[in-house]
Amino acid sequence: MSALQLSSEGDALTTSVPWGQEIDVRLVLEPGSDNAGLRYNFGWRFGDTWDEWDSLALHGAEQADATWSFRPTKVGRYYVFADAIAPDGRKETLDATIEVDKGWSFDGLALDKTSPQYVDTDLTLSVQVSGVRSKAVVFNYVWQRDNWADWSSTVKETGEHVTERSHTYTFTHSGDYTLYVDCHDQETGQTWTYEQDFRVNKTWNLERLDLSYETPLYIGGGVYGTAVVSGDTAGLKYNFVWERDGWADWNSNLRAGSYTSSSTMSWVPIAVSGTYSFAVDVVDAHGEQQTVSVGGVVVGSPVRDRMTSMAQGYASNTSWLIMIDTTNNYLGIYRGGRGAWNLDRFWICSTGAPATPTVLGEYTVKAKGYSFGHGYTCYYYTQFYGDYLIHSVKYYQGTFNVLDGRMGMNISEGCIRLPIDQAKWIWDNVPTGTKVVTYR
Repeated sequence: MSALQLSSEGDALTTSVPWGQEIDVRLVLEPGSDNAGLRYNFGWRFGDTWDEWDSLALHGAEQADATWSFRPTKVGRYYVFADAIAPDGRKETLDATIEVDKGWSFDGLALDKTSPQYVDTDLTLSVQVSGVRSKAVVFNYVWQRDNWADWSSTVKETGEHVTERSHTYTFTHSGDYTLYVDCHDQETGQTWTYEQDFRVNKTWNLERLDLSYETPLYIGGGVYGTAVVSGDTAGLKYNFVWERDGWADWNSNLRAGSYTSSSTMSWVPIAVSGTYSFAVDVVDAHGEQQTVSVGGVVVGSPVRDRMTSMAQGYASNTSWLIMIDTTNNYLGIYRGGRGAWNLDRFWICSTGAPATPTVLGEYTVKAKGYSFGHGYTCYYYTQFYGDYLIHSVKYYQGTFNVLDGRMGMNISEGCIRLPIDQAKWIWDNVPTGTKVVTYR
């Protein structure tokens, strides 16, 4: 055999053919070859596997004619082959490759707004296709949020593809979205998918839960909480929660009835001693929720009294003294001198986690700085030993959006975390040389 020649509508094919055209195949023998008694088997396979293929022999239909034709049903690469079979069973095979072009092209996706946007903002996605067969293409617009935690599509909602080359979304929840367009060729049955990432933010952010109460806090005392929310607070609802001693007892607005429209709450009086945590759930009109909590509020415990008693035994190079209880997560600031220290500030804090505990012992206030962090930012740090610092809670890097605002917990890498205004107060007021005592 000399060659396998492919043509369509009389034109020789070298690389591709538009979809829908018939392909003519001719097996050419070398000059002077004896083709007496030869039988021929023609066939094709689609793609790089044999999942889809056909041939004359597959149907028991070898032929004496050295020409054959077939019409591809799909877009993509076809491998065409021909077997020449002699009467004695000897066989030679030639093959050729041809690309079937879909007759249309995808020219891109276009969004009418840049990422990120806020919830309830209309976002229009347009798909651009062109070519002689572009009218054969219909579309399925798909979106998914936060790794398919939520998703929908045109086909899911309506049961069918659409011909419109644009689609408008109005997202009601924040998150990281991926927008997909399935371009479905109605004649070939094939689908090509294209995607675009997009970020949607809430119009509000729950920064923290501020608590105020007398210290030490004993049975009969009150705790007052304020949910600090930035952005658009219109229509927000609040569920304030308290729990005691690992949920041995608890209550909330929802447990008692319903959300409240007020961002403040009073828990008065505290009736049972123990260690309390307080939290607030904030919910918007779309049901999106954010929660923050503050733990380690000790009622009826001599934490402060013990700290003050211990403080009297220490001397400082300044008229200031910082005491840190790493078990109950409290920080006390004293003014005066040895044997006559007076408590000036008593704040809940967060200290080292069990795997990364805060160092224990007597140390001294040294360097101070505005900020530090990689992948996060902490502000207003006060060094007391090596890499051990007193600083603000964690914020998203380079911002004042809280990343981790938990208080009253053993969660840090060894440093002492405080709300930013308290960290700044130490940064502004407590001088270098001040003694810092950490204890269990």
